[in-house]
Amino acid sequence: MEVLRQNVGIDIAKDSFVATFTVLLKGQLIKNKGTKKFDNNHKGFEELLDWYRKLQEDNLIVNFTMEATGVYYESLAYFLFEKEHVVHVLLPNKAKKFAESLNIKSKTDEIDSKMLGRMGVERVLEKWVLGSKIYRRLRTLSRERQQLIKERTRIKNQLHAEEHTGDPIKTTIRRMKNHITYLDKQINSIEKELETVVSKDAYLSEKVKKIITVPGLAFKTVVSVIAETQGFVNITSIRQLSSYAGYDISIKESGKWKGKARISKKGNSHIRQIMYMPSLSAIQHSETYKSFYERINEKKQNGLISGTAVQRKLLGLIYTLYTRSIPNASTLPLFRSKKQQKAQQKGVNKKQKRGQTPLLTQPYLYRCKYANRTMLLNFKKWVRHLDRIISNHAWQTKTACWLRPRQNDPRL
Repeated sequence: MEVLRQNVGIDIAKDSFVATFTVLLKGQLIKNKGTKKFDNNHKGFEELLDWYRKLQEDNLIVNFTMEATGVYYESLAYFLFEKEHVVHVLLPNKAKKFAESLNIKSKTDEIDSKMLGRMGVERVLEKWVLGSKIYRRLRTLSRERQQLIKERTRIKNQLHAEEHTGDPIKTTIRRMKNHITYLDKQINSIEKELETVVSKDAYLSEKVKKIITVPGLAFKTVVSVIAETQGFVNITSIRQLSSYAGYDISIKESGKWKGKARISKKGNSHIRQIMYMPSLSAIQHSETYKSFYERINEKKQNGLISGTAVQRKLLGLIYTLYTRSIPNASTLPLFRSKKQQKAQQKGVNKKQKRGQTPLLTQPYLYRCKYANRTMLLNFKKWVRHLDRIISNHAWQTKTACWLRPRQNDPRL
């Protein structure tokens, strides 16, 4: 039968990996042509290439599909990408859900590789792109710094408890203080190395300097986010970035039962940790972020939800400033919706055409008093408002609606 697509599904472990060569035949039939186990090293990678070439159809491209299993997949993914092969790296939860849809109840390396092979020929998956080495280095340094800060916080808490106990041990306190001093030196050393790495790359340095003009975003925060996303190389939209960081909203409803909407937290937890403190700083020192926080908090009555919304906005702003040619953050409509932006642009167009606009369609302000509410409406809006009142049978004798130009209107 005619072969339509070819894919190699790979299940990776620390020391070895299992590969299954799967093809999609005409009539949507799936066939596994072979399964083999290889060592997870350079020799095993070369053997994988020799093995799949014996099975492939010459006129079709072979894709490689694997799970993001810790860091064990990276060596093979880097090797295949450098050999100019098409690589798909899946999140474990996606592969798990696909296996559940096939009603697979067992789990072995061979079964997982067959499942990944089938997923690669049935689904249209996103291509995995290898980020620059500078981003991988920054990510390693950033995560090391976060780990040392956590360790320092833990030792400080233990030191506080020991100092306030009934019978403190002076030698223990001295060792804890020495440990904190050592961690401080290590953290400072990493921060200097981060600055050195960024300064050597002119493009990255320019982007970082532009982004840190945003209130709440400092050098270490921006560099850490860029490093965790590999320079946004596999990110195509703010929505995708929010999902990658676990900020996407998860809604659960069934019939009359309405569950609470929460963020999924199924993503990069390092980014969420990084964005927590910058959001607090932005709320405190920026009127824009403060007003946005208060508006959400007034509706939700939950400071944690409102703070998370600010984190998501800041993350999207980092992505926008990094990927677009924008001189600075002040030119962005930070918290205006598409509807508000459209209305603003419509107002600009009206101002440009004001000299040619007929008298009755000019934006004169009129007063409409109905149901103890005072609204400023132009002529067309007033007519629509009046029609709505009549159609809803809400006309009352005490209702007073009249047209009258606003006194001292500079546009009269």
